[in-house]
Amino acid sequence: MSSVPAIGRQATPILDLCEDPPKSGYVFSFRRLLGMVALAILLIAFGAILAVLPRTNIPSFDLGILSPSLGAGQFGPVESFAAFFSTLLVGVVVHELGHLLAGKLVGLSFVGLQIGPVLLSNSTGRLKLSLQKGSTEGFTFVSFKSVCRICRRLRVVIAGGPLANLLTIPIGYVLLASGLLSGFGFAWTQWFVYISAFFFVINLVPFQTRSGLFTDGARLKMLFFPSAKTYRWFALFAVGVQHRAGRRAKLWNHRWLMLANQVNDCSHDEFLGSFYAYLWANDSEDECAAASYLEHCLRLSNQRSNAAIQNLLFLEASVFQAWFRKSPENCLKWRNRVSNWKAFPWFVVLRAETALLCSQSEMDKALRNCEEAISKADTLPAAHRENFRIGWKEWKDKIQELSVQSPA
Repeated sequence: MSSVPAIGRQATPILDLCEDPPKSGYVFSFRRLLGMVALAILLIAFGAILAVLPRTNIPSFDLGILSPSLGAGQFGPVESFAAFFSTLLVGVVVHELGHLLAGKLVGLSFVGLQIGPVLLSNSTGRLKLSLQKGSTEGFTFVSFKSVCRICRRLRVVIAGGPLANLLTIPIGYVLLASGLLSGFGFAWTQWFVYISAFFFVINLVPFQTRSGLFTDGARLKMLFFPSAKTYRWFALFAVGVQHRAGRRAKLWNHRWLMLANQVNDCSHDEFLGSFYAYLWANDSEDECAAASYLEHCLRLSNQRSNAAIQNLLFLEASVFQAWFRKSPENCLKWRNRVSNWKAFPWFVVLRAETALLCSQSEMDKALRNCEEAISKADTLPAAHRENFRIGWKEWKDKIQELSVQSPA
């Protein structure tokens, strides 16, 4: 067995369906409390300023062309509501595009862009638009081809989002001062400037969200003041590079896997590190380690509001129960929790079906699935084809051995 740290050989009540995952992922933290208080103060102050400024003539509150009394403060609740939420949406788009363009400047590849439930992805070489239930945040997904100069490049990528919001402030100011806008257009642009300023400030506040994500400020803090979380983050990128290059999970760099699992903070990084370790243990046929890591992922999954991630974990749990535990009953129970099978690639579905057939002693059908997967390997990206064939051939050999030991 490898030296990759395990969270220990532990009981797996969630994986074995003896208990449900925790309902709440909130863990009290004094730092998190301070972050929430700071955010609440900023929101209250921002709202109070916008409410007071249109109703006062105090010179010290005169913002010139940005004064709400000239535009934003003249509209009723409906117009203000429409302006606020539309500018909020545009502000998020600008922020994420800033990350994306900054990534392009330092040679990173575009993988996906998510605004709330709308996801634009490029993982298969083709642009695909889809909906992700339960997601309300913005993300930009970029990929590294190597970890060379990773710290320097990440500084550019992370700073790109807040800087994009910052740059829209003078652009909005110029439009307001040009005299080209009037009425709702003038008020909307004022709102856009306010929202851009707010996004710039709030994204630089270093804290971890309840869903386990880190703000840009928290990421920049990691980059300029390195800690264990910084090296875990780098290790996740490094393992991701190997994963996207088509390298077998059991051959991933053990030192990187260790670094990716050295901090427990209920963050998305901890979840991703555990999932990578599960993939390594699964491919290495290490049942105890795979069970421990998958149990940990399931325990953290209550924080993953993304339904696609939860479905993936349910599918992996079904495969584990079928292949390692030889339990078709538990396998079917986990399969019934998967809400959208169409979202998975064909080979993921075929793998789950093959594992189920093995647990049901339908070895002939399982072997036919293996042959089908091997024959379709050429439909995958070139970097993944060879290891894909090797992996399915190994699985086919194991199934053949099982069929000889216990014929159907």
